[in-house]
Amino acid sequence: MDSPRRCRRRYRRRGREQGQPNGPAEADAAEACVHQRQRRAGVGVPAFRRRARRHGHRRGRGLLVLEELQHARSRGARIYAELVGFGAACDPQGFDVTKPNAGSLDRAANKAIDEAGIQASDVSLVVTHGTGVPGEDLCEVRAWEEVFARCDRVSAMALTGAIGSLFAGAGGVETAATVMALHTQTVPPTVNFKTAAHAGRLSFCRKPEHAELEYAITSAFSVGGQSAACVLKRYQA
Repeated sequence: MDSPRRCRRRYRRRGREQGQPNGPAEADAAEACVHQRQRRAGVGVPAFRRRARRHGHRRGRGLLVLEELQHARSRGARIYAELVGFGAACDPQGFDVTKPNAGSLDRAANKAIDEAGIQASDVSLVVTHGTGVPGEDLCEVRAWEEVFARCDRVSAMALTGAIGSLFAGAGGVETAATVMALHTQTVPPTVNFKTAAHAGRLSFCRKPEHAELEYAITSAFSVGGQSAACVLKRYQA
């Protein structure tokens, strides 16, 4: 499989600068750092589950094509969703990999929501990062509590129980899942999930649920204190 960089080069050579493939992948270089964090912090998969017992480090990536909307329409492309907001943040304390941290995820999410020109209450679905590390799951829940402080409950899902933790490769897969949730108007289940250890205002389901989804937000954070969030909108021709 070609790397995203090779795909982008080939895409540009074809004269389609208005769009490009995107999708990070995980490498082995970070494994030693990750394993040290796991040993000291205690780990478990699935994400947010009470009595998490194990961690599942996997490899993978999601590949998406981002393209100018008008250009995609003009060439008759099948459009699944619109990217309408992005935000990024960093917490310097994240450099201590032995301490749980979500990289100021609430700031990244709020920036993405602001750029989308909507309110937090307009978000219908949260696709969490959900590393499965109990301390990090708690940090993430607290971040979402800040974002949705004025909301009651919001539908959410975590992919980790189904595919394991992809680390740097997770963001692309989570974004693809968000896109398809909007496209199919379905809240995906959180696999291998029973009782939440920490959920706050996030509402996870164990079976697929049909819902009216207009906006969804997906996020990721990394070892080192970085975080990012994207707001996507259902596409209607």
